Amino acid sequence: MPAKVRAPVPPTPSVSNVVGAMYEMVPAAPKLRVQLADAGKGIQLTWSLDTTSDMAAIESYQLYAYQENKNVPVNSSLWKNIGKLEALPLPMACTLTQFTAGHTYHFLVRAIDVYKRYSAFSNPGTIHLRTPATVNLS
Repeated sequence: MPAKVRAPVPPTPSVSNVVGAMYEMVPAAPKLRVQLADAGKGIQLTWSLDTTSDMAAIESYQLYAYQENKNVPVNSSLWKNIGKLEALPLPMACTLTQFTAGHTYHFLVRAIDVYKRYSAFSNPGTIHLRTPATVNLS
């Protein structure tokens, strides 16, 4: 089971954004899927989220990850922000290549709207990279 995430508090929206933020909902939590990328060249993260007409537009997404280690107790400080991606039409996807076989990795994603408000984190996605040719998902 992956560690719970403790993220930094988001910045306060500027005064010009407060009025719009009062009338538009914060984005829903993304739904994340983690799998081995085509030809085994990295890990592919794919996500979408349920949108409604009263939801604020998504500006970007933050990606978080950590590598499981038997010698380190599971805790929220293991999660690291590994990147920010500009929002494109859903579903979004990215391929990460800096991970090595023989380890278990956990991932999260969250949306940031045009008012700089954060969605809840996605469900955690886990991948066990056994060898370059095999993978176990959970």
